[in-house]
Amino acid sequence: MPQYLFDWMPRAIAGCVFAIAFVAPRAFGNVQVSDIDFAFRTANGLKHCAPTQHAPFPFTVFGLRLNKTPEAVQHLEVSVRFSCDNSAWSPWREMTIDVDGSDPGDGPTYFGLVFAENAVSQFEAQLSAEDGSVTHDEIEATATVINPGPTPTAAKQELQIVKRKAWGCPDRKHSPLWPPEYATITHLVVHHTAKSNAETDWAAAVRAIWAYDTYTRGWGDIGYNYLCDPNGVVYEGRAGGNGVTGAHFSCQNTGTVGIAMLGTFDDRTPKKKQLRALERILATTARKNNIDPLETVFHPGMGIKLDSICGHRDGNDSDSACTHTVCPGDSLYDLLPSIRMSVAERIGSKYYGESTFFTKPAMFWFLGLSIPSGLILLVGVIGRLRQRKPVSATASRCAASAGKHH
Repeated sequence: MPQYLFDWMPRAIAGCVFAIAFVAPRAFGNVQVSDIDFAFRTANGLKHCAPTQHAPFPFTVFGLRLNKTPEAVQHLEVSVRFSCDNSAWSPWREMTIDVDGSDPGDGPTYFGLVFAENAVSQFEAQLSAEDGSVTHDEIEATATVINPGPTPTAAKQELQIVKRKAWGCPDRKHSPLWPPEYATITHLVVHHTAKSNAETDWAAAVRAIWAYDTYTRGWGDIGYNYLCDPNGVVYEGRAGGNGVTGAHFSCQNTGTVGIAMLGTFDDRTPKKKQLRALERILATTARKNNIDPLETVFHPGMGIKLDSICGHRDGNDSDSACTHTVCPGDSLYDLLPSIRMSVAERIGSKYYGESTFFTKPAMFWFLGLSIPSGLILLVGVIGRLRQRKPVSATASRCAASAGKHH
């Protein structure tokens, strides 16, 4: 066995002393995963820092686990940088706590994956506090480096739904470490993965998320049911088909389908192809499960009423949620009303008036009811919610760009 695969090495740098253990890498099909255990130590309140660490293989995806609770480390700033030659280094990349899936409780703190722009072989990590001090004498950590391997040619084509085997899932259509569990689906939950928007091989990103969820998080499979990439490709996630329970909705996953938009959408709007892909898979899933995309439905696990198509953050209002989040990002969350309307139109089960073409922006529109108001759940223009039931007003202000609207 090469020495770097399993070797304890004491080191010291900038007042920090470390003990580092390289764990033998694991291979799952074409996906390589390796964990590197190390301890951050500091003296006199200095910044926690780590020496340059060498992975046993080139990698493009990095994850981190701190062996302290999220509450204990939430004030810390965590960042990482990469190199392929131990000379030229990438800028420091800030990491954020991953709040998807299971209850953190008293367990370790997991951070979201960071995607390197190119294959790298070294990384450095550091922790600091806003006030410049660190309160812990030692923080044990585990870095996970992932090489997702090459993507099958079929997965690069714009298929409607790329099956697990096609995107290169090592377990293919099965999940032996997490047998499928089923429940009646009542809610479709929209997420973003809060990761890079600049990937070129999105199937590889899916494999990396699968490896991290399956082995590093210990769930046994990927937590999302579906994932949508910026090219309009939809990937099958959790094994088991329609109705299978995933891990994505703040510990209250029963009765939900989690659909993740690959990328970060805090202040960036998804590309049109990606939005259309999201609407297609939402419509398909809603139709299969007899879900009205415009309804508000009680969610037993959360104990509150939620839109049938909701964002991850909508669970924040529940006392049963084990985490709080800003997912799916402000920009994507603001689009959910129009997404619901588009999904309802795709399903074709709702009444829609004729489209009108505006030659200039319209600031005021009138509603003439030709069906009993008691049958109307809500009224919207280009997806902007104007009235919920009961509908009574006949006019409302609405900004609409030039073009056709309904």
